[in-house]
Amino acid sequence: MTLPDGNFRKSAPQRWEGVKTCNLAAWRADLVRVNGLDETYSGWGLEDSDLVIRLLHAGVQHKSARFAAPVFHLWHTENDRSRLAENQRLLDALLASRRSVAATGVDRYISPADK
Repeated sequence: MTLPDGNFRKSAPQRWEGVKTCNLAAWRADLVRVNGLDETYSGWGLEDSDLVIRLLHAGVQHKSARFAAPVFHLWHTENDRSRLAENQRLLDALLASRRSVAATGVDRYISPADK
């Protein structure tokens, strides 16, 4: 199956709003370079945005698959939202910076040889 690759897929390469990790793909090398998801976030919310913003800060551009790829979502209970205000504070600090590496991320789980 070949996906359509019209110009609309590349129309907003710096857009981070609305991107969700449930339907996000990235090269492993890019994820390792930004240290993956930031585990400083807790509970529900904004870790997706944090990852995408750090990828953009690292020079990785966004290419949308909206209306070009199927998405399946499995039902699950929602995470606790009580830390949403703290997560928003973390995201606001990231937006005010040019930081591209997660404070607490995947480097805790992989050896230097695996990078």
